Amino acid sequence: MNRLPLWILALSLIPLPPVTATDSLDIREVTVFKNGLSLFHFEGSVAVDDEGLATVGPLPEPIYGTFSSYSATPDVRIRQVTTAPRTLRKSVPAAGLAEFMIANIGAEITVYEELSDQGTHPPPSYEALLIGVPQPEDPHVAILRTELGDKILPIETIRSIMVKGQAQTEYSVDRSEELMTWRFEGTGGPMRVKAGMMYVGRGLRWAPSYHIDLDGTGKARVRLRATLMNEGPALRDVHLNLVVGVPDFPFADMVDPLASPELRAEIARVLPQAAPNVNRFSNVLVTQVHAHASLGHGTQASNTSGGRATSPVPGNDDGEDLHVFELRHFSLEKGARAMVDIFQTELNYRDLYLLDMPLKPPPEASRYRSHNGREATGTVAPAVTHNIRLHNDSDVPLTTAPATVYLDGAIQAQTLVTFTPKQGSVNLELTKAVAILSQNEERETNRTVDQRRWRNQQYTEIHMTGRLDIANYTGKEVELWVTREFMGQGRSVGQDGRWHMLALMDVRNRGAAIGVSGWWYSFAWPAWWYHFNGIGQFEWKFRLEPGKSKALEYGYDYTWE
Repeated sequence: MNRLPLWILALSLIPLPPVTATDSLDIREVTVFKNGLSLFHFEGSVAVDDEGLATVGPLPEPIYGTFSSYSATPDVRIRQVTTAPRTLRKSVPAAGLAEFMIANIGAEITVYEELSDQGTHPPPSYEALLIGVPQPEDPHVAILRTELGDKILPIETIRSIMVKGQAQTEYSVDRSEELMTWRFEGTGGPMRVKAGMMYVGRGLRWAPSYHIDLDGTGKARVRLRATLMNEGPALRDVHLNLVVGVPDFPFADMVDPLASPELRAEIARVLPQAAPNVNRFSNVLVTQVHAHASLGHGTQASNTSGGRATSPVPGNDDGEDLHVFELRHFSLEKGARAMVDIFQTELNYRDLYLLDMPLKPPPEASRYRSHNGREATGTVAPAVTHNIRLHNDSDVPLTTAPATVYLDGAIQAQTLVTFTPKQGSVNLELTKAVAILSQNEERETNRTVDQRRWRNQQYTEIHMTGRLDIANYTGKEVELWVTREFMGQGRSVGQDGRWHMLALMDVRNRGAAIGVSGWWYSFAWPAWWYHFNGIGQFEWKFRLEPGKSKALEYGYDYTWE
């Protein structure tokens, strides 16, 4: 095990002298993720004293374990980074008589005192040497050396002073601040060193949005815009990377010990859920290691379900591969917001009409009320929706973001683009297709009592037959995708359709997408139901000429106690 030399430990215990200046590193590059985290890269030239010390700013605000520092000067390396309260000596402008006297201590002055209450003669004036002003943080008296001796005079009795020669207009004050000190090795004396630091922190966020303009013939001009909100350090002429996808930061709610005590306390207050993690690494020596992640251009499974989007909040794409959009020479002050175009392309699309027929509760669940207090009789009668199916044949993925869709410049809808990899497709819902009518009818064709037996219990099997009629009154041929969910076991499907059963775990994960709502979760489904029944889907994909109608037929069996 490597141990620090005793002389380094001893040096770390010696009180450091007051700091008269700090070197501020410039932000060179920022990589921004949509979850509110950013990788900040600072670099610049710092002044190193004869002891190898440099005071560097600004004080970082990293999340746990992401801070790293480096020296870009050959044969010089950073031995230690320390953040601690230091005495910072600053020059501030004098704004009043007391402050001007502090700024001119040691100067020869002429003093003009205020008139006394009884006096009518001009106030006395005399020459003096300004010795000092005790307690400069709250000055009340001045010490003057006159021909007769030293005089202690309340400042409030002084009307004005005249300084012989050039008066000083600034004075130094010592303030305790959290500062960062870097200890270098290999400097050999005072010099300037090129150095930098990187860390992942908060303060900058970007939110994407799309502007999609359809030409009516299958071509869509797609423009991706980024809205940036800067609550962190000011950005001036930086290289900005906007990342599609969010890498995993398991310690994002934990503040690195290098951050200021005020920041650690504030984040601990607003993120109490992080408290159990605070002591997880109490016995670990924190090292400063930075790993460069590879931002690749992989692919994910295409969103081709044809169903409605059930994505999380726009801008938080779980499972996206990382893709980076670069902006050079970008500037944005703290507290400012900006919108910039970062990508534009032309994609192919086609009109697509979807009809999703959700589940209806069976008799044993129909008496239960849904979470909003209404009878669990299913949802409002579904309608055919007009969608566009956008094919991503560009060289970048589409990210999850709101999109405003136009047709030849006229607004059509606002919708949601879900993550779509290169060569994938996504359905964007525009509006209800009121010129395509649908009607669904189901009938019980047979009932066999005590047909099924399980655990010494008899069960009834019900045979259901359904028919979906769809008529096209749009005046043009349309492409239709129709889905009908059912409970039970599929038996038959006509008109070149197909059916399949869903895994029950898939039902729980995709409940809202397939029409399962409060009634499903409010009913205690018995074991026999899972033994005999399930949830399935009938699906049809076809084209329908204008003025024509089509009947879709299907059948399934349901077992009932």
